[in-house]
Amino acid sequence: MLKIISPNSGWVEVIVGPMFSGKSDELIRRLHLASIGKKRVICFKPAIDNRFSDNKVVSRTGAEVESISVPSGSVWSNDSVLFNIKWEDYDVVGFDEIQFFNPDVCVFIEKLAGAGKRVIVSGLDVDYNNQPFECSSLIAARAEFVDKLSAVCSVCGGLASRTFRKVKSTERVIVGDKDMYEARCRKCYSDGLFLKD
Repeated sequence: MLKIISPNSGWVEVIVGPMFSGKSDELIRRLHLASIGKKRVICFKPAIDNRFSDNKVVSRTGAEVESISVPSGSVWSNDSVLFNIKWEDYDVVGFDEIQFFNPDVCVFIEKLAGAGKRVIVSGLDVDYNNQPFECSSLIAARAEFVDKLSAVCSVCGGLASRTFRKVKSTERVIVGDKDMYEARCRKCYSDGLFLKD
């Protein structure tokens, strides 16, 4: 499919999928390519996710890009990190782990695209219970481009579309990595839930 976008038009690209599918890696790749193309790039990450770095988005392949950590809370308050950026200085805006942002970031992203910015967002589309994350769903529904990545099932080696939590907890958000989560296909995810009970 041919994708033609006016140079003065903003748009939103969304990269979603389960853990270990390469979402951050793809975000970083797109931001690096934009920089090579002489675009002015800025990237944000939620402060809650400091697994690999406080001031960089880092992928499991070792790729990285400088980022600004955003504390939880409304993006519209006067003391918000996002509210106080000089947006005219940037052409391309990245957001990693969008599921951890306050849902009002969705309206903020729409306004950035409306102002002519290219916005690239990556994150989980569903939680460990296979329930949609509000931010991810809202942004994907309004985006011009959505790419859903898959991982490799840690049990059978098949196509993994889900994130399985290995630890018992009913909290929706627990930031972790391979020690707590693994990617699974539909069948192995369901089998794991059955065996957990």
